[in-house]
Amino acid sequence: MLKGKDLRLYISVYLKTYAEEKALDEATYLLIRVLFLLDEKKIFRVLFVLLSCTGSGVDEPLDDVVLVNEQAIEKLTEGLISHYVPELQRSKQALQELTQNQAILLDTLEQEIAKLRECNSMIDLNSLFSEAKVYHSKLVNIRKEMITLHEKTSKLKKRALKLQQQRHKEVLEREQQRERELERERQLTAKPAKRT
Repeated sequence: MLKGKDLRLYISVYLKTYAEEKALDEATYLLIRVLFLLDEKKIFRVLFVLLSCTGSGVDEPLDDVVLVNEQAIEKLTEGLISHYVPELQRSKQALQELTQNQAILLDTLEQEIAKLRECNSMIDLNSLFSEAKVYHSKLVNIRKEMITLHEKTSKLKKRALKLQQQRHKEVLEREQQRERELERERQLTAKPAKRT
C-alpha cells in the first residue's frame, strides 16, 4: 500500500494526467479506486494532495502546502465520503448483481456444454444404430439363406427317404418275383408219379 509522499505523488501524477486529457470522470474513478485502498482516517492525505495539485505541478515541492485545521479536514472527509459512498454502494450492488449474473451464465454455459457433449454422444449412438441396422439386415439375409437351405435339405431328406423306400420296395418285389419264379420252377419240374 502506498504511503505519504509516494501516495501523494501517485495521485497527483494520475490526476494531472487525467486533467490534461480532459477526462475528469476517469480522474474521479481513479480517486475512488485509491479511496478503496485507504481507511477513513487516511482520506485527509488524499485531500491534501488534491489541494496541492490544483495550483501546482507534480514536480513542485509539496512543503509549502497550507495546513488546514483538523475540523475542516474531517468535514471535507465527511463531505467527500457522503458524496461518493452512495454511488459506491450502488456500484457495489451492481457488481454483486453482475457477479451473480455471471455465475448464472456460467451454470447455463456448463449446461449447454453438457448438452453439446450429449449431442455428440447421440451422434455416436446414431452411427451405432446405423451399423446395427446394417448388421440386422445381414442377419436377416443369413436367416433367409438358412431357411432356404433347411427347406432344401428337408426336401432332399424326403426325396432320399422316398428313394430308399422305393429301392426297398423294388428289392422286396424282386425277391417276391424270384420266389414266385422259383415256386413256378418247382411246380414245373417233373414230379415222379406215385404208384398206386
